[in-house]
Amino acid sequence: MMFRSMMMGAALIFAVGCRPTTAKPDAGCVGIGCPMGGGIGAGGGSGGGSTGGGMGGGTTTGGGTGGGTTTGGGTGGGSVTGGGTGGGNVTPTTIQAAKASTYPAKVALQGVVVTAVSFARRSSSANLCAGTSSAGVTADFWVADPASPENGVWVQKFRCDGDVDYFPVVGDVLNVSGVIGFESPFEQRVASRIMVKSEFDFIPSKPQGYVCALSSTPPCEPFVVTRTGTMSPLPVVDQPNTFAAAGFRAEQALKGARIKIAGPLTVASITPEALHRVSALGAADTRYYGFELSNGVLVNDFRIFDGAQLEDGGVSRCDVRFAVADGGTVTFPNGITGIWDTYAFAPCLDGGTDIFNCFAGRGTVPPSPDSGYTNILYPTDCADLNQ
Repeated sequence: MMFRSMMMGAALIFAVGCRPTTAKPDAGCVGIGCPMGGGIGAGGGSGGGSTGGGMGGGTTTGGGTGGGTTTGGGTGGGSVTGGGTGGGNVTPTTIQAAKASTYPAKVALQGVVVTAVSFARRSSSANLCAGTSSAGVTADFWVADPASPENGVWVQKFRCDGDVDYFPVVGDVLNVSGVIGFESPFEQRVASRIMVKSEFDFIPSKPQGYVCALSSTPPCEPFVVTRTGTMSPLPVVDQPNTFAAAGFRAEQALKGARIKIAGPLTVASITPEALHRVSALGAADTRYYGFELSNGVLVNDFRIFDGAQLEDGGVSRCDVRFAVADGGTVTFPNGITGIWDTYAFAPCLDGGTDIFNCFAGRGTVPPSPDSGYTNILYPTDCADLNQ
């Protein structure tokens, strides 16, 4: 990978040439109107960044296993009969239908395509997945309906979920079964995000050593991913330069979609308060998890900060925050690409700075303690900055 700069007048314009990588729901809250939300990349200054572990869901309470009637069919696949989780009338086979469900609900997505990878690592655990000789792969990634790329959703795979060794690659065609619902509001970056995963976190009380399986007591809908083929990456969903002009929680319908916002765009701020780390340091904390564009869109840099570890073993070298901190002006003449999804910051209740190893509070968007989440852009590779 390389990061190249050219002086043009008084402005420093960055062209990025990178090797593309293959690359607790609230109790009683149901449906699209419930709260949602994002991790943390590294922002200027030394260190930082989220390079390990994935953002796997913590234990949740409430929610139950409702089900409810869903709207089947939609572009890319018809509805199928069969019980939704807890007795729904149909099991959605498309993302569009799944998102219209009453959460949490069983889904059986057919022929969806991987559009971007958030995190994927082969586990180093000494504990092998039951019935296998593998420790499995932990992965978070986005998929979309191939006939309607604007319908996308985040997927969370625990290392022993089947296929235990599946490692996501952009363009993979998948069948995915599990449960759609909201991530815990206490998880960094992804708090309250719409996602598909196993039912494990939606079971309100579980005995010690509980395994998610239909044969378990109580029964649990497992997450299963099956790769059926590959195809060229889906086209981006083009958006105008004025995208998200409404600001906070704008463009709800496109959450989970891979979009391209038309240029020209300039980095307006590398210290947007909405991406500020909340810690014991207060206003003196200099860590920010991304930047703000000239059209008001917030960009999280957890995969593009200088030093981010990628799935192919490479390291990202395209952190624009450092360039601006050095006095440059960063522009994206052709626009910027990424996944449009939710973001929240879950502050440490002890006021500390170790945000991934603390007792976290409910996700918010600084400085508002009751904001819950907002929608922002997630570039997943340096190439997303130079389209």
